[in-house]
Amino acid sequence: MVYYSRRPPQPWAEDADPDECSRPRRRSRNRSLAIILIDVALILLIYAVITTFIRADSFRGEIAGVEVSLNVHPGDVSDTWQLRFTRRETPNGIPRAEIVEVRFSDGDRFNPEPVLDVLPDVVGAQRLIEISAPASTRVARARIAVGDRTLHLHRRTR
Repeated sequence: MVYYSRRPPQPWAEDADPDECSRPRRRSRNRSLAIILIDVALILLIYAVITTFIRADSFRGEIAGVEVSLNVHPGDVSDTWQLRFTRRETPNGIPRAEIVEVRFSDGDRFNPEPVLDVLPDVVGAQRLIEISAPASTRVARARIAVGDRTLHLHRRTR
């Protein structure tokens, strides 16, 4: 039997040995895997740029086993700055009453009067310090000192 087709003869069809079964050729590299890896690398690069430059606020930190966060609640006439202390761990398992000194700033100078308070001593306990600031302030800053350790936090207000 002879079959006829309209396609021109293919050069590879003539070279193939009819007794040997044809196997697909292996590629040396898997291109789809390379594309996926490049996509993941680009996503990580974009994430690093965004977190470094666009969201440069450091409004959360930890000092003396206490997590501290600075939040700004805007108002019509004045803003409310909240500094929240949450005890995460107790050093050596013994609760201690440590005094924290907080100084708030509007970006240029720190408030001359520090706020003194006691850190929460039980794990999970919270303490809140609030002050009012002019609504025109662009950056809220807080300097938290516990003994010889210091933590600086800042957050854009508008």
